[in-house]
Amino acid sequence: MECLRTSLPMSFRVNFTLEKAHEVLAYLEKRLSEFFSPLRIPFFPQQMAIQCEVSRSDLKRNEEYKEVKKILTAFSECGYVTRQETVSMIPPILLQVEPGHRVLDVCAAPGSKTSQILEYLMPSKDSGVLVANDLNASRLDVLNRQTNRAPHAHQHLIITNYDATRFPILPSEDKFDRVLCDVVCSGDGTLRKSLDMWPRWNTVQGADLHNVQIRMLLRGMANCKKGGIVVYSTCSLNPVEDEAVVSETLRKVGSSFCLMDIEHLLPGFQTAPGLTSWDITTKDLGTVLHNHAEALEYMKAQDGKGFQYKASMFATEADLVQQNISYARRILPHLQDSGGFFVAAFRCVEELPDTPSEPEGDVSIAALSPEYAQKVKASLSLPDDFPLPNLIHRPSASREQKIYYAVPPVIELAAKLGKRVIHVGSKVFESFIKYSDTKLRFCEDGIGSLPYILPSSFVVPCNQPYSTSLPGINQWHTAHLRS
Repeated sequence: MECLRTSLPMSFRVNFTLEKAHEVLAYLEKRLSEFFSPLRIPFFPQQMAIQCEVSRSDLKRNEEYKEVKKILTAFSECGYVTRQETVSMIPPILLQVEPGHRVLDVCAAPGSKTSQILEYLMPSKDSGVLVANDLNASRLDVLNRQTNRAPHAHQHLIITNYDATRFPILPSEDKFDRVLCDVVCSGDGTLRKSLDMWPRWNTVQGADLHNVQIRMLLRGMANCKKGGIVVYSTCSLNPVEDEAVVSETLRKVGSSFCLMDIEHLLPGFQTAPGLTSWDITTKDLGTVLHNHAEALEYMKAQDGKGFQYKASMFATEADLVQQNISYARRILPHLQDSGGFFVAAFRCVEELPDTPSEPEGDVSIAALSPEYAQKVKASLSLPDDFPLPNLIHRPSASREQKIYYAVPPVIELAAKLGKRVIHVGSKVFESFIKYSDTKLRFCEDGIGSLPYILPSSFVVPCNQPYSTSLPGINQWHTAHLRS
């Protein structure tokens, strides 16, 4: 509690896939050390992530840190740096994503974990798919921007707008190697940064989400292929949202999934094992319930008007021990000056025998017809070896035509996900005259992807400082496409 009353330290990671990433990290570490005591996060790959004792709010308000904030903002805008809470970096690491994998992120917005997963996929230029899903349509634009800061990341990306509990169950050949279920939760682990949560918190916030969390995790498991990994995480310390969800889910799936021992994947980071016992306090704080029998008596006395407690919310110690709940990890704020967090990883032993479900409606994104592809090629004077089959568009688009570039596995999978596909690939070309299909220009959003697939004659190298307002930064190489 004493730790929760202090501000959360700022942390960020460097995109290790980009040129000069190590130089950027060294430069930032040097500048930050003028004011703070920056520490490398030990479990992050190549230790290319830093935590500082200053909070984000203090960095923003304190005039003394104005120059440092400006530097971090500049590197963030150009995709080198992502400011992300330390514990938030853990789930993508536990997924153990490799280039070429097919990955599903069931609750992706605002996108910091999603962009981290993309960085693990990007070394493979022609394969690797990430489906980033979120129910909240208003957050999808943020997700889109967050994931498009790194060059050519979007060519691996599909964004969908499904309820995570109703995401289409795909046939076996289309299931995912990795599934991240970073689910909706009460968020009581974020009390260090979300000060407005203190007066709103109550003991049934987490229990109220218990059933939907189970359904989200089960849906994620239903889309995981044999041998794959599913990671479940919350920014909550409430066992009803954490161990209880894991245990009930394992009861439902039987031997098809098992918990993985993940402590060794977080070297140098202190965590605690999953709990085998807990109690639930009623909302009025007047009664402590030790088991479901006591909960039934309590609900009976309330004439069914109070909160309805389920048997799965209570601990069954024998089951939890048998399920190896100690393999799940609790990140307690005071152990390593972080936010509160819970995470568990499952290995798929056998695919769940679910019947594939049909996605909602027909997808509105399609490959360019051979005739139209040739028109695009002529309009932009593209070279003969340009991968025209990798271009897609929305055939029903009216005013301004937009053309996207994606790797073949992305195009193939997007065609099977229905009308709730919001975005596919990297937007590379767009019309500059309304209702025209051939008056095209290069699109700024796709600048990061195009240099990899166009000859050098299309690229103008420019040796200029990224920003003259940032003293000490060497002249970073940039490139612009000829319009």
